[in-house]
Order: sequence, then structure tokens, then C-alpha cells
Amino acid sequence: MRNPLARFRDPDPDCACHPTFECDRLLLDATDCPGAGDLAAEPACRGTAISALADREAEAVVTRTDHLERAYEGESAALLVAAGRFAERAAFYDRHLADRAEGDPLGAARAAVGRAGPVGELAAETGLAECAHRVEGYADALRPFVGPPIAKARVAAEPPPDATLAETRNLATDATVRVYEDESALRTYHLEPVEHAFGESALAALARAYELLAEGNVAAGESAPGRAVRQVADSDAPVEALAAALHKHTRGYGVLADFFADPEVSDVFATAPVGENPIRVTVDGERMRTNVRLTDSGAEALASRFRRSSGRAFSRASPTLDAIAAMEEGTVRVAGVTDPVSDGPGFAFRAHDATPWTLPALVANRTLPPTPARYSRSPSSAPGPDSSPDLAVRERPPCWARSAGNSRPPREP
Repeated sequence: MRNPLARFRDPDPDCACHPTFECDRLLLDATDCPGAGDLAAEPACRGTAISALADREAEAVVTRTDHLERAYEGESAALLVAAGRFAERAAFYDRHLADRAEGDPLGAARAAVGRAGPVGELAAETGLAECAHRVEGYADALRPFVGPPIAKARVAAEPPPDATLAETRNLATDATVRVYEDESALRTYHLEPVEHAFGESALAALARAYELLAEGNVAAGESAPGRAVRQVADSDAPVEALAAALHKHTRGYGVLADFFADPEVSDVFATAPVGENPIRVTVDGERMRTNVRLTDSGAEALASRFRRSSGRAFSRASPTLDAIAAMEEGTVRVAGVTDPVSDGPGFAFRAHDATPWTLPALVANRTLPPTPARYSRSPSSAPGPDSSPDLAVRERPPCWARSAGNSRPPREP
């Protein structure tokens, strides 16, 4: 059904977003918009999205400029969809309140809940009242996953609500990690890649440099990202940081390089469907959730890369993968699954430990009992009178010898 408010409204001069639908997503092209498609900060952009959702619902709302993408999903998308439903239906009873719901859905919800009659009932029926009740403001209600278009992952910029900062550290890739504690959930490994700290001009330079690489306008080679950045960057731009970010996303493994730059991270898990499940990590033996999600296109790009490097099909006919990824941070073992055994590509990454396991280490951490460890050694390395005592342990008598009345091993059947 068409939005009945549309015929009364002139184009908003504060928003130049162009809305289109792609499957179950609303896409806002904010390239020429002064508000840059920031739905939390810009009421005009918010109004454009909600007006479009009054005509057709979506599971996610994505805004794009030439150098930044914001994806509003989950509860954020639910609020926008509920506001669209309310605006479309409430216009029959109160056109002013319906109009307000497009630019200020939280304010409209609070005004409607306090009223008796159809408008108050519509706030409950459309879900707008419930969505508004759970949040305090737009910064809390509309929390996007963001990232430059060249990145194959999206990062939630804001920390989890009601969480306490426990630790902060910087990585070799210049990314920042903050660990947040939450009594009701796993701790959060909150990653901020260096490119997420870039300003508008630096992000624009990163996008232009990527275009140069994609169009083949820079001589190929390992130094190509740096040459591309120097062709487009201003004198005051962070050239080295831009070149490192471009190299990471074009020659490297993107956000995985940030995770494995942390020496305490041993495992990274991207569970299918990757666009709906945040990446999880194992940090010094502790499982944590993160604020990062791979995009669907990012998962497909990784699958294609591992398919080439491993020489294996990794398709519906052969839906499992075992490969090795050589990163600057070290060697990483990759296990993957895809359709039909999973809902699209999913991956488990494990960093190669530079310190090999030895029999003494396995005994020390109680992975292997002393007796099997002793007999696992070659005869030439069997412990002698002068050998190290780490494996020269006294054998425990077998169970048949400890049983009362038994002086011989049981007969073979």
C-alpha cells in the first residue's frame, strides 16, 4: 500500500538519500546526501527510510556513501519497520503524529502511548511502543554495523549496553581492542580496526585508492596499495595507515589480520549464516563474542580464495574445506563448510602455535598419562639412569597386578 503522506510532502532538502529495495533489504544511496545516511544522527535521513518502509517492510536497512556503509539490523531494523507501519496506518486518524513518526519515531511512540483510542492501540499493534520502550535514545536504538565498502566485514562501533570496560590494548595493525564484561553474557572482544578511526577525507582517499587498484591504473605488485594511496592522498593524510589498510583489505585477509595480530587469540569462528552471527574468538583459552560480522560477499570472497589456494572444489558437491592461510601474523589453519551442510559458508580459523607440543608438555598439562608417554618414545630415547626425570617416571602397576589374588595378567580370549 502506498504511503498516504507521500503526496503531501515536498522533497526534504536535508536528505538526498535514494531508497531502493534489494530482496529483503532497504538500501539508501546516501552518496549525495548531506546527512550521509546516518539514521541515528539525522532525522531527515531517518524519515526517508521510514517513509520507504511504510510502503514495504524489510529485514535490514543499509545506507551507503562512496566510502562508508552502515547496516541497521535486528532491533534497529525492527524499530524502523514498526515506525513505517505506524505512520502508514495512523495517518487516517492523526496525520501530524504520523508525520512525526517518520522523523522522530521515539517521540511519536511516547505521545501515542499516552492517548486512548485507535492511535494508542496502533502504537501497540505495530510494535512501535515496545521498540521505543526498550531504548533511551537514537544512539541506543539505531546501532549500525559499519565499515568502508572495501572491507568484507562490518563492525558495531558502539560498545554493548550495560557492559563494563575491563581491558584495553593496541595491536600491531594499529587496531584497538577493548574487552567488556557483562554478567548476563560472554565477555565482548570489541575490535576497532584502524580504518574506523579515519575521518571523512581519509575514508574518501581510501575509496579512491581502491578504485585505482580495481581499474588497473596502478602498476601491480606488493607496493601497489601504497602507490595508489600516494596518488590520491593529500599531504596531511595518514598515508602509511591508509596504505596498510588498503593492503590488508586487498592483498591480505581483512579483519582476520586484526584478530590474529593479537597473540592471545588462538581461534576465530565465523558461523553460518555469517551475516547474522557475530564472529566469536578464543582469547587465552576464553571464548568471547565480538562486535564484528563478515558480510555475505566477504564470506564468498574468502571461500573463493581458499578454493584457489587449496585446489579443492569447496562447493555443494564437496562442502567441506581444510586449508592453510599464510598471513603476515603467521600460519592459520582453516576449516570450512558450505551448502548444503550449512546455511552458506562458515569458517573456523586456528593460529599455528610456534611452540610445538612435546611429550613432557603433554604430560605436564595432563593430556597424556606418564606411562603411554614413556612407551611413545623410541627405544633409543628411552630413559636411562642418567636421563632427565621429566619422563623417567615410575610406572604404575597395571590393574591386573593390583587386584587381590592375581599374580599373572589375564589370559587373552
